[in-house]
Amino acid sequence: CNKEDTNTEETLNEDKISAKWNVVGDEVYKSFEFNQSGHYLIVKRNLVEADDIPIIVFGAYDIIDNETIALADFGTLKVNQIEEQSIEFSIISNDAPSEELVVSANKQAEMESTTKTELLCKAWRTFSINGEPVTELNELMVLFSKAGTYLVSIIDPEEPGDGGLAKWKWKSEAEEKLCYTWDEEAEPVCEEGEISIIEVTETELTIVEGDITYIFVPL
Repeated sequence: CNKEDTNTEETLNEDKISAKWNVVGDEVYKSFEFNQSGHYLIVKRNLVEADDIPIIVFGAYDIIDNETIALADFGTLKVNQIEEQSIEFSIISNDAPSEELVVSANKQAEMESTTKTELLCKAWRTFSINGEPVTELNELMVLFSKAGTYLVSIIDPEEPGDGGLAKWKWKSEAEEKLCYTWDEEAEPVCEEGEISIIEVTETELTIVEGDITYIFVPL
């Protein structure tokens, strides 16, 4: 009997794209990262001269079809090929809409997936600091990923995107504290930075750093 034709092409979705992809052999971009909550993070190779820090682009993404991803405030990414550990895509940025750049990248190794790690790894924004509601001047956004990315950004309308990019890891298997470092070449150590995770759920994150208690909600 005749067999029905089946479509073996895998669907592009948040699960498949969610990872940190380290770019190979490109002079402009260093990495692209996507999370399952719909946010992307692009790190460029050039630095901000005054602070010697990488240029970062952060925003929301939307999967348009099985190959096209719209990156808010940046442009469009077209996935040409994606495997378990590698990806190739074409970029058309808003700054150069007539130019198409083809990029190849490899997936960065991720930490073990646990319930607490899965809950933590998303983008959050401050709800209160030491029990006081946040204002436009002290509102923060933080992002954690299983690739070890820890992004801190000040949500300031006068200085959008101001903040920094760090790396993090759990201090121990208890997953009660995490360590971080601002040095991209070093491993996170708690002597440089340590955060206590008081509570993390789908809808709320409470952390303590020093004598400051932050409560975050999903971005």
